[in-house]
Amino acid sequence: TKEATMPKKFKGTPMEFDDKPKMMAPLPESLLANNNDSNSSKKTDKSPIISPRSSPRWGAELPPTLSLLSLEENTEENTDQAMSTEESDQAASNAIEDELPKAELLEMNSQERTEAVEDVLGRLLAENMGSDMEGNKEAAASDLSECIKAFGIQSLWSYGIHSALKAALKDTTNPGRIEGGLLGISAIMRRCSHWFEPYVMGLFPNIMKSYAHKSPKVRDAANAAAMSVLMGLNPRAARLFLPILFKSMESSEWREKQAACILVGVFAKHASSQLNICMPIIVPRVTTCLRDTKKEVAKAAKAALQDACNVIGNPDIVPVIPSMIAAMKNPEDSPKALEDLMHTTFIHPVDAASLSVIVPILSRSLTSRGAMHEKRKAATVIINMCKLVLRPSFVEPFVPKLLPELKKSAEDSSFEEIREVCRDAEQTLLRALGEAGIAVINENKKKNQLSAADE
Repeated sequence: TKEATMPKKFKGTPMEFDDKPKMMAPLPESLLANNNDSNSSKKTDKSPIISPRSSPRWGAELPPTLSLLSLEENTEENTDQAMSTEESDQAASNAIEDELPKAELLEMNSQERTEAVEDVLGRLLAENMGSDMEGNKEAAASDLSECIKAFGIQSLWSYGIHSALKAALKDTTNPGRIEGGLLGISAIMRRCSHWFEPYVMGLFPNIMKSYAHKSPKVRDAANAAAMSVLMGLNPRAARLFLPILFKSMESSEWREKQAACILVGVFAKHASSQLNICMPIIVPRVTTCLRDTKKEVAKAAKAALQDACNVIGNPDIVPVIPSMIAAMKNPEDSPKALEDLMHTTFIHPVDAASLSVIVPILSRSLTSRGAMHEKRKAATVIINMCKLVLRPSFVEPFVPKLLPELKKSAEDSSFEEIREVCRDAEQTLLRALGEAGIAVINENKKKNQLSAADE
């Protein structure tokens, strides 16, 4: 059958799936609407399943997710402890995901399945919030993931589970419903991530917004949901989530910005190959948070940059990364960073990730007024660096930042030495662009020959 031959991990894009299958048994409006009436969430006595439970009826006891706060500490001891906890928790989650669904759920008919899902969502998305409800919601979240595992991915739509979770996350007036929705997402991602992965992307912006909620319980649940999503995510899908994190970095809520920066660092550990490709767009976004007035955001951004720079494959750049990050945060440190680059011997191939860290310093040095020596040093670094660029696509995103300033310095500088080194840097940069750059060089030569003939 088709289901038996489906790959265990999702390798396509969300657009390959029909995200709105036919509804078979829609849920009551009380679960989908933002209803403030506490009586609307009550169940009738006809259901044989309804009961407040502090332990799962069908689902397994899920292991706790790794806290984002444990990744904020910069000490090596805390980082090693956090990563060790992460590995053990991920192994436990993988074991739970591989378990077969409960036979009791598989044997249910359509009516019994509908009643089971209604009961679970009723417990999970209850408006009540307190210590006595915490175990009940976590148990309901585990039961919900078990129902989806047993009934199939189509149950997200046929029983209205996805719509109920989305409505709960948007119900800003009821923190209990938001917490329940977040716990549900966390449990589903840990139980059947390869099914839920294409659909969780639409819920992720609301997860990020929940970090700014005034309730600590909601923020903890948002943390659990975000980490579960990242741990269960296919690394190839990581770049699809980056625009959501970038938007959160522009939020006016500092907790949301802080979480977005930390999650970039988490991506660097779990999807390093994908993050390496995206470094040219990651570094400028995180740099804006690096200069944030809120010290918690700036600290998280610095840690995120350090983690992201670990994906750089050029060992020549590694020793100067701390000075590069310091110069990104404080422009006054740019001369020291440029001096470190001058003393760097480039031997290994230079990729886009390496350029994303170096180019901001070079661009700032070329645009500085009156600093002739800095322009000469920047041009020298460009010459040494671009000779080792293997692919034109690596250097192409940075040409608009470097080429205009090199041309300007090659024409307007008052020192002949600086004009010559800037011209050499311009030619080297264009050659690194490949055929397009060589065409520009040849065109410039023809123009110079024509102007010389006219003279």
